[in-house]
Amino acid sequence: MRTSHKIIALAVGLGLFIWFADGLTDYIWFYKGSLLGLLLTEVPAHELYIRLLILVCFVGFGVVAGGIVERLQKARTQLSASRQWLSTTLTSIGDAVIVTDRQGRVSFLNPTAEGLTGWRASEARGRPLHEVFNIINEYTLRPVASPVDKVLAEGIVVGLANHTLLVSKDGRRAPIEDSGAPIKTAEGKVDGVVLVFRDVSGRRKAEEERARLDDQLKQSQKLESLGTLAGGLAHEFNNILTVMMGYGEAALGQARNGVVDIADLEQVLAAGRKGHSLVSGIMTYSRRQEARVGPLDLNRTVRDAAELLGHALPKAVTVQLDLAPGLGKMLGDAVQLEHVLINLATNARDAMPQGGLLTVSTSAHASMDDCGVDQAQLSSGPYLRLRVRDQGQGMDEATQERVFEPFFTTKEAGRGTGLGLSTVYGIVNSLGGRIVCQSEPGQGTCFDLYFPVCQNEGQAPAPASSAELPDERERVLVVDDEPAILNLGHRLLTEAGYRVEVAAGGEEALARFRANGGFDLVVLDISMPGMDGRTCLKRLRELSPEVKVVLASGYAPQELMEEMSTLGLQGFAAKPFLRGELLKAVRAALEQA
Repeated sequence: MRTSHKIIALAVGLGLFIWFADGLTDYIWFYKGSLLGLLLTEVPAHELYIRLLILVCFVGFGVVAGGIVERLQKARTQLSASRQWLSTTLTSIGDAVIVTDRQGRVSFLNPTAEGLTGWRASEARGRPLHEVFNIINEYTLRPVASPVDKVLAEGIVVGLANHTLLVSKDGRRAPIEDSGAPIKTAEGKVDGVVLVFRDVSGRRKAEEERARLDDQLKQSQKLESLGTLAGGLAHEFNNILTVMMGYGEAALGQARNGVVDIADLEQVLAAGRKGHSLVSGIMTYSRRQEARVGPLDLNRTVRDAAELLGHALPKAVTVQLDLAPGLGKMLGDAVQLEHVLINLATNARDAMPQGGLLTVSTSAHASMDDCGVDQAQLSSGPYLRLRVRDQGQGMDEATQERVFEPFFTTKEAGRGTGLGLSTVYGIVNSLGGRIVCQSEPGQGTCFDLYFPVCQNEGQAPAPASSAELPDERERVLVVDDEPAILNLGHRLLTEAGYRVEVAAGGEEALARFRANGGFDLVVLDISMPGMDGRTCLKRLRELSPEVKVVLASGYAPQELMEEMSTLGLQGFAAKPFLRGELLKAVRAALEQA
């Protein structure tokens, strides 16, 4: 039975009870006769009207009261369902939720918030927010102001600054993102705050993993590019070795006859310099490190890359430079830009199997109106254009539309991964530039790359002048596992006036260091069998913390150099070195305080 019907029935019952009570009273005090008559058949007229009026009033009250109660019950049921729905929603949501009252005291925590803060809802309820939601700066580890205070004061949505850590009840720390929004009454007054936050540890790990994989992809693509040029590089190195071995053999034969031809020795030295330049270019291009973005001379970078390409591309491909003078600088990384040029040159080589002209040009553009680029994609300001044009087979429109897609290639299987141009596209965009491809079948291909001009170039420091090398009698220990290099170092330094001893490895170096009571300077190789340069440097520092050390190596990974720098290095001599380069590094190290 519905509640309203129950109330109506109760009202009718009460009305009838009054009817009976009134009849019983009349029977006892006022009227003679039977009780049944006074209740039903012999009721005086005025009593009948009164009793009927009372009964009607009770019935009417019952109807009204029943309707009111039923509406209240319905509203209470809806409110309870709404609260249950809201509680279920906040409990099921993946983000953590904390609700506070207008004084900033906690009134609600969902299970996710309990897990992140370490507080149970029953424990946290009524506590000040800063006790439950304890946040600090990730780098300084200092407390961070809660956004709830600003929300309560200004009634606006507030977010946390980046690099914020949440410290849980048990001391765990987790990086979070957070926002606080006001809870407002119907009159618009702030009645509390709802705080929504999430743990971003998983996302950070995913981003780091994605960055690592992206780095591996770029590195493998670099190696692929070098691999495609390996034939040209091997040919160039064989030419260099032919010159060195041929002229060296000729000079040796003449020396046996008591004749020294300086011209032959100069040819050997020139070929060695050429090989050094080629190796340096390859190592610079293939090195694995983060981009170092800064003011960059576009023309100089193009010349450096063209020198490497001149050695690596087939002789049938001619590289022609057309560089506009007086260009401003761009913001970029030289290695990345060389990567771009080598990828574009590799594609051009494959498009010109019979050879042809590869033109690389630069120019300045004050406006982008004539560049064929959607200006909505570019920031305002002057741009530098790098154009790479070949005389190859060209591309149709369908190929051009997909040319920058990862893994898209028109080459036969085994001759490419389709990552070259997608890598170029990514690098250009990361530097704030854009790339445009223009091509027609049989008409060659032209890539135009646009880079914003660097507005604040700053001033490059003036190159330090090389001081005249004094003739000193300081003691120097040369450590290397290569006998020829040991003999060369001993000869060059002895001729310069130093007292020199040599050691063929780390263990021998430490023994000589102890036997001689130390040295003023140690020239130390990195890669040696047995005790390597890093371990030797640590042991030398234990024996003599003040000894000066110059590192000499043909290849030193960036991570290793950073680690060894923390142990204390006074200089670096890159192999192969000439006499002046070695003496300058040694003198500079010895003169350091």
